[in-house]
Amino acid sequence: MKVLDSDKDKIILEVADISEITEAEKNSFNWPASVPKLVVKLGGGERDEEKIIGARVFENCKIRIIYGAPKDGIGLSGGVNDFPELTVSKIADKTELVEFYLKTQKKHFNDVWAAETSGAPQLSPAVLAEKLSVENAICLEIKGVRVGFVALVDWVNWFGVPSSLVSWIWIDGELRPEVRKAVHQKIIRWLRERTAEKLSCVVDVFNVRSRRFFKKIGFIPECLIVSRKQLH
Repeated sequence: MKVLDSDKDKIILEVADISEITEAEKNSFNWPASVPKLVVKLGGGERDEEKIIGARVFENCKIRIIYGAPKDGIGLSGGVNDFPELTVSKIADKTELVEFYLKTQKKHFNDVWAAETSGAPQLSPAVLAEKLSVENAICLEIKGVRVGFVALVDWVNWFGVPSSLVSWIWIDGELRPEVRKAVHQKIIRWLRERTAEKLSCVVDVFNVRSRRFFKKIGFIPECLIVSRKQLH
């Protein structure tokens, strides 16, 4: 384990293997109470993030996982699901884009995970309008009804590596399995087309369904953001 950087707000660590964090726990790893955040870069060893999530050293912490993949490294096993009624569409303008982004995020994330996200800062419409573009967002539709949405933003991670960040993704949870797979395949195809080299996403540890989705299509955990929870 190596400390890459530190300041009053964070300590940035690099570990060759996740087991180093649990060893650090045994060795009374020094994470001062005054420093609210750890950034843990995962090296080339085992990357089963479940082993770090459960470490006692991270009790009473909020954990977010940064997953990454080269654009050519994402995909799904099995054949292509041909569903002719499923189409890809663009959102007309940035105003509608921001509204739909916030509407679906509130309904399918903020409201669902209200207990976990209470008090967390939310992106304002003005900030989203600055970051989002209609060129980097799509909707998936069946007979004019939206059943999926993806938005990308340009991003540079904690270690200076540029990538396309999946800022928000929503897929209708009521779709039949074969239709859902077709949606996944169209999303993957579009991500490959819109990404220069690398893809990233940031997922809250409690959002198991989202974590499974990204790992299923080829993303791997690269970094953990561990924050001390605010006491109320």
